Amino acid sequence: MSSATKTFLITSLSVISVIAVIIYYLEHRLNWSENYRMESKNPYGTQVIFTLLKENHPDNFHLIKESTDIQLKDFRSVNMNYVFIGSNYNPDDQEINDLLFFIGRGNNAFISANSLPQYLTDLFIGENCKDEFPLTNYSDTVNELELYGKLKTNIHPKLKYNDDEINYKYSWNYFDSLSFCRDSIPLAVLGSSTGGKINFLKLSYGRGNLFLHTTPICFTNYFIKNKDIFEYAGNVFSVLPPGEVIWDELAKSPKYSYVSTRNSEPMQGPLMFILSKESLRYAWYISLILLFLYVIFIGKRRQSVIPVIDPVKNTSLEFVKTVGKLYYLEKDHKSICIHKMKHFQTFLRNRYFILTTQLNDDFAKRISIVSGVSFELIKEIFLQFALIEVHDNLTDQEINKFHQSLTRFYKECN
Repeated sequence: MSSATKTFLITSLSVISVIAVIIYYLEHRLNWSENYRMESKNPYGTQVIFTLLKENHPDNFHLIKESTDIQLKDFRSVNMNYVFIGSNYNPDDQEINDLLFFIGRGNNAFISANSLPQYLTDLFIGENCKDEFPLTNYSDTVNELELYGKLKTNIHPKLKYNDDEINYKYSWNYFDSLSFCRDSIPLAVLGSSTGGKINFLKLSYGRGNLFLHTTPICFTNYFIKNKDIFEYAGNVFSVLPPGEVIWDELAKSPKYSYVSTRNSEPMQGPLMFILSKESLRYAWYISLILLFLYVIFIGKRRQSVIPVIDPVKNTSLEFVKTVGKLYYLEKDHKSICIHKMKHFQTFLRNRYFILTTQLNDDFAKRISIVSGVSFELIKEIFLQFALIEVHDNLTDQEINKFHQSLTRFYKECN
């Protein structure tokens, strides 16, 4: 075995070992992103609250996770409870209509999200209210929660936002009370966050109720382990009467025009299948690493020397300068201006497809319209050229003035 081969093998094994350690660390470290996924054990997943709800309703618990699952519009019973907990509530207009029909028939819906569709919030906003959209926010590291009415307790749990063991300011959402300017709406405030900012509402709709909550992070794994917050969550969910529970996981996924919608199958492919399997994923990464090392160590040695070829020099500009100097030395200013005018006419034909027949006012107006240059400047160019045609001996000042007018046109034209 040659020394080059030994070096290649040792280097490859070293790099693969380092990559394997990094991948293992990334796979097993905590993910602090707010995914709100029911199967996620990470701090801001919802596995704990999902498991509790499912265990408390073992025989009457329904899950909407895939587009092929039974949808909300398919449930025909009453006294059912729809539950959504996520960062963003992403139904389309038809799904919101299905939700309202579901509630109006005599069911309840609990939605805890940082953002809500305007179609839904329009139900309790007055036409002449201050804000068109009632959700607003403030930044702080801590949020103190409180419940009102029958839910009120002496415990006021505090949420201290944490990201990878570091405390940051978090954007806490709440409902702006100035948006509730319609007295006819059956609206009840059930809870608030720091400073009395409303974060929990009850809206009676038809025969059912819609509960809106703007602090979903309190139901995640990281916070629900706290005794006070666990009790708070229990009091919040006590607003839902006994009955079947529908957990909506599908509405957490945004709908993009370039991916499959909820009415179609998700996009699939060989690479997506490979990356979805742990063993195949590692094999794919190792193959890419080995290919990269091969290109560096083997391909470099076998590559032939590429000769340096000097680029072809563009001597057109030098030729133009030389011809210009000859004209200038000969004091043939009139020929220079005629050539410039021919170049100007060629420019108009190529750029704006205008035949340069007669240099009159009508033609100047046409050029002004298509080029965006003032009519006065174009007329001035024509007048200067007309004077140049009738004079044989032109001064330096006259040719310079004509040149400046053409230069202004080239700079200002579209």
